[in-house]
Amino acid sequence: MALAFDGQPARLFGFAVAAWIAVALQGCGSKKPSKVVGSCGPNEPSHVEDCHNEDFGSCGGACCSMIFQVEGEVAETLAALKATLANGGPDGAYSLQETDKGNVGFDDLSKITSKLPHPLTNNSALYIGQVQHETKGKYYDSLDFLLYSAGTGTGRTTVQAFSLSLIGGAMGDNGQNYKNIVMVMKAALGTKTNVAEAYRVGKTCTPPEAVITDSMAEEDIKYAQVRKLQVKTEASVPSLMGGASDVPGTCGHDLASTVPDCQNNDMGHCGTACCNLLMTVDEDATLAMKMLQHTLSQGGPDGMYKLKATAEGTSGFADLADYTNTMPLPFTNLTKLYLGQANHQTSGPKHYNDTMNIQLFETGGRTMVHAFSKSLVPGALLDYGQNYKNIVALMKSTFKNFDTKTHLFGSCPQRDPMLV
Repeated sequence: MALAFDGQPARLFGFAVAAWIAVALQGCGSKKPSKVVGSCGPNEPSHVEDCHNEDFGSCGGACCSMIFQVEGEVAETLAALKATLANGGPDGAYSLQETDKGNVGFDDLSKITSKLPHPLTNNSALYIGQVQHETKGKYYDSLDFLLYSAGTGTGRTTVQAFSLSLIGGAMGDNGQNYKNIVMVMKAALGTKTNVAEAYRVGKTCTPPEAVITDSMAEEDIKYAQVRKLQVKTEASVPSLMGGASDVPGTCGHDLASTVPDCQNNDMGHCGTACCNLLMTVDEDATLAMKMLQHTLSQGGPDGMYKLKATAEGTSGFADLADYTNTMPLPFTNLTKLYLGQANHQTSGPKHYNDTMNIQLFETGGRTMVHAFSKSLVPGALLDYGQNYKNIVALMKSTFKNFDTKTHLFGSCPQRDPMLV
């Protein structure tokens, strides 16, 4: 596995990062011969088209989240995307995934829109789907798409697209997640959508020329208002400090769940269900990392967590402190910076898996914990609070106290009364 410790201007939490940092490179090439170069490669900055919007840790690890407006009805837009992706996509390296309902690529959720909140309420058409993109270096990224009508009589489709680096420890992506999305949108829809005008959620995959003028939290609140979801923060919560047998780790399929910490339902904030939280703990970053590593190595509070290997070759967490001397604020010369990954599996009959990225660093005398969880099963529009549960149950079983500062992307808000 190739690693590089030199990079291009990058992004993390919306801050411009003109720095060199460890990144898991994502190769050049495709599954079958193609004239389209689909991977951003090792050069930094990349010389490949559409590889200049690098993301650094917006989802704990690297990701990209975008919303496009497309000329044409939903059925027409869906047909174009499916036709492009069916044979491997523009570079031959995409593969449609089988959804939970057994369909290849996309599920039709149009019949349930009467039960959904704005902007999906009574929408005439709603589709959700997932594909994977593979690079020559055998790195995989997961892409989720959510399509719905932009409004009655508009003749337009809203496409929400999200790409996540699946390899643990991928703090930077060299522009690959943005490339994954834009390459498909251009190939499938051409001039029917203006890529330059697409909305980047939470300042993910920021272009190098962008000037950051407001905070990540402000951007997330703006997005939450677009989705008509209310973002709330929690006060410090006590630790459960229990063993695997003490904590129910699965939320089930009840919108009014009584399982602890299953009330923060997410509905498609990452094109599929996810939760993206920024928290603080009192412990220093090294101790906090070791505490999380220990909890996860024991299977977590319910015995269903599993540490994953990182791109740097470690199990669970990678130490990136050696590279902070060339990073700008808030990471300049930090002595402690860690990035890790784990999976959580539910206890239901299908044993759904969710992937989690966890980033830790110190600032202002506190340790910041940036944790992200995403439903891996294709077609998971609603998670019944599971992704929030994955994060909070882990934090409660590890730390005596922690504070939740921000729900990034407006994700996993407190229960929406419209859904109950």
